[in-house]
Amino acid sequence: MTPSVPGHTQVLVIGGGPAGAGVATVLAEAGIPTLLLERRTFPRPRIGESLTPKVTPLLSILGVRERVEGAGFVRMAGTTVDHGAGRETHLFDPEGRRLGYQADRAVFDQILLQRAKAAGAEVHEEVKVIGVLRSGTRVVGVEWASPNGSGQVEAEWVVDASGGAAVLSRALGQRRRALQRTVALAGYFRGGRRPTEHPPGNTLFEMIDEGWIWSVLHADGRRNVTLGLDAARVRARSASYLELYHRLLERSRLVAPLLVGATLSGGLSAHDATWARSEAYAGDGWLLSGDAASVIDPLTSQGVYKALQSAIVGAAVVQTVLKRPADRGLALHYYQESQARFAANYAAIALSFYRRSPHQEQPFWRIRTQSSFADHADVAPADLQVLAERRRHFTERVTQAGGDRVMLRVRPGIRVEPRPVAERGFIELRPGWVSDGAPIDSAGVDPGALLQALGGGTVAQAFEAYIAQTGQERSSALARALMIALGNLAERNLLELAE
Repeated sequence: MTPSVPGHTQVLVIGGGPAGAGVATVLAEAGIPTLLLERRTFPRPRIGESLTPKVTPLLSILGVRERVEGAGFVRMAGTTVDHGAGRETHLFDPEGRRLGYQADRAVFDQILLQRAKAAGAEVHEEVKVIGVLRSGTRVVGVEWASPNGSGQVEAEWVVDASGGAAVLSRALGQRRRALQRTVALAGYFRGGRRPTEHPPGNTLFEMIDEGWIWSVLHADGRRNVTLGLDAARVRARSASYLELYHRLLERSRLVAPLLVGATLSGGLSAHDATWARSEAYAGDGWLLSGDAASVIDPLTSQGVYKALQSAIVGAAVVQTVLKRPADRGLALHYYQESQARFAANYAAIALSFYRRSPHQEQPFWRIRTQSSFADHADVAPADLQVLAERRRHFTERVTQAGGDRVMLRVRPGIRVEPRPVAERGFIELRPGWVSDGAPIDSAGVDPGALLQALGGGTVAQAFEAYIAQTGQERSSALARALMIALGNLAERNLLELAE
């Protein structure tokens, strides 16, 4: 029989998915008593299998990288997109050094939850949170129910990582959804063929007139094929979901040829893929993480990355509030601003994708490309393309000409000032770049030292000057971090290049 749920804990986490397991792992390892309540029994099936290479450092922080790498997941080299006017393949790294995963989410999520238990978190499955306890404006715990009974848990801090259910966010009246609801119809096929015209592990995207098609290959040979459609139009159809699903797949140019001879196994499942976000991400005694904080379009393939990123940063916020009460305001403000910017930028990326569709006259695409749901974005979709082009130009020029030939000089307008960052489990003030009031990520390198190194010499000379100033050892990891930092400056047009 499952042990009874305790009546008090220091931190209560709602939900055992990537966000909840991530928060619980970090806090438990820091010695903070942490209780996690999960309404399902693991392992449980889940869609959203694509994990881009950006997730790898986060897996290392959580101590699960080796287990994930040893799980036998298909490795993903990039994405292939058919936007109706041609096919494009985008590789994460042409040299194949950076690969993502097409993960079986039942296995992946189980690895993360087991890690939380090993770290010392108390985990209870089949326990559903049914209410929120408050004292004035402060959240002080939850009510729960399970097959074995019901009760209450008081907590100093409550983290909502309940995914799309957004238990706490809804109870506090914080949830905001896009008006254009999207339903994802997902099915798994066995058989068919492996692609030869692009890497077989690639994530596939296709634009059709009524929506989009997303597909990935699993290690056991199953292929997930998911259709994103307008929820209202699907409900209005006289045909069944299954009939509609097969009829729309017949229009596919990218995915349908891979399904010749394949059979649908296990029927269809329907999922809400509507953009959503909360007005606030943290408050008095509570914090939102993962999809409970915001749901970004699944076409970005960044859902798991966002969940783990918000989990690690959110755990640093909670630990700061609990152990350094004087820094409470700093920590909560940092979380609100960083998560709002994070969600807004991915919303802008998704909008830029939608605006590339050749089906702009069709209702599905017209409504979504005119959406005001990303009106809080710090970066407009059109601006994202400019930033990406500047970074690409910088990277290609250094790669083609060589670091010993390209000369760099930093433009006026950038300064170094204290900025909050998540570091070693806490929110700390550290020197950071600011230009026109906006922060610029220095990718973990010393921002002041790098600015001093950019005195008009070559890229190679700048690296050598930085190493001399900081005393760091030469390594490929340091070189990558420096190039990322320089790319961030190039995006903002703050670097002058010459040969």
